[in-house]
Amino acid sequence: KLKKVSADNMKKRSMAALDLVGLADFANRNSMTLSGGQQQRVALARALVNEPQILLLDEPMSALDQQLRARMQTDLRLLQKKLGLTFILVTHDQDEAMAVSDEIVVMNKGRLEQYCQPEKLYSHPQSLFCASFIGKSNQIRGLAQPSGSGQMSVKLPAAIGGRNILGKAAEALSTLHLTAFVRPEKIRLSQKADPAQWNSLQGKALQSVFRGTYFENWVDVGNKNLIQFFTLETPNWNLDSAVELEFAIQDTLLFQAPEE
Repeated sequence: KLKKVSADNMKKRSMAALDLVGLADFANRNSMTLSGGQQQRVALARALVNEPQILLLDEPMSALDQQLRARMQTDLRLLQKKLGLTFILVTHDQDEAMAVSDEIVVMNKGRLEQYCQPEKLYSHPQSLFCASFIGKSNQIRGLAQPSGSGQMSVKLPAAIGGRNILGKAAEALSTLHLTAFVRPEKIRLSQKADPAQWNSLQGKALQSVFRGTYFENWVDVGNKNLIQFFTLETPNWNLDSAVELEFAIQDTLLFQAPEE
């Protein structure tokens, strides 16, 4: 009515918007009688009926349970591709951001930290903030130390065995204190791989938690550092037993450690 759309065109556009979100059969229902997921679809239809050039979605799935969120994420992605509109989705859910996005903007205290495709943000974060913000991670702090191979390494405290962790610099390094960063899925129980290509850590088995499709395992490597890694089956270990882990040097990123 505000846009002075004729009654016939109003009904046509309303039904088209409901059809887009899969609610054409519910056109005569009061929206308050619908489920949470259906009400979110109604809200989406109310925005789409105005035929916007850009659609802003501000935490649209925050009130939904996990299964509904997953379904809405898929539906939003398919709808965006079908309409060819630009969707700007504001969310604090990292998994949601990666699931629905072509590109992600990470902001930190009003400053743009990184702007790129989800895969690049996850695999090649440009700062420790981005690396920590997206996905799960392991971080161990130590002292910067050049290696003979021309790479940089992090010398760990004596409490972690005084080892060195080799990695590639993800940013310009100009500080004595560095943080070695590695994703949990890049870590495995030691297979005695080539030390020229792999880092290794020794620790004590803490626990293994079943997450449905995988086991989430934790190892204490000393100095209050807990390492997390995933396996498809429960690891063959006893709690408090000695464990050796390894992860490829190419999967290890080095960042400047934040000030304490």
